[in-house]
Amino acid sequence: MRGRELSVNIGQLEHVVEVIRFSSFALAAKARHASPQALSKAVSNLERELGVKLFERTGRSIEATPFAREFEKRARHILFEQEMALGVGRYGFPCGNRKSPDCLPSRH
Repeated sequence: MRGRELSVNIGQLEHVVEVIRFSSFALAAKARHASPQALSKAVSNLERELGVKLFERTGRSIEATPFAREFEKRARHILFEQEMALGVGRYGFPCGNRKSPDCLPSRH
């Protein structure tokens, strides 16, 4: 039996990674160029979508749950793969210097 499909986007993955990185919605929001309220709401929506708590919130302090730690590993992998896919140059080599003309994406 197949479960319902989840709707999770790259931005939500980035949010979780940043919140864990900074252990703070405020600092993660600053890094993401968003308001802390918007980031917190996006994470809450993701928690509701997943049906699991990602962070324990106690006043101004937050702590990632064990599920969030595992989710972060997988999110980082997805974000890395996306970055590699977008950073591949015309010759199929990863681009270390995105300003190089060889790193421009082809428009086929």
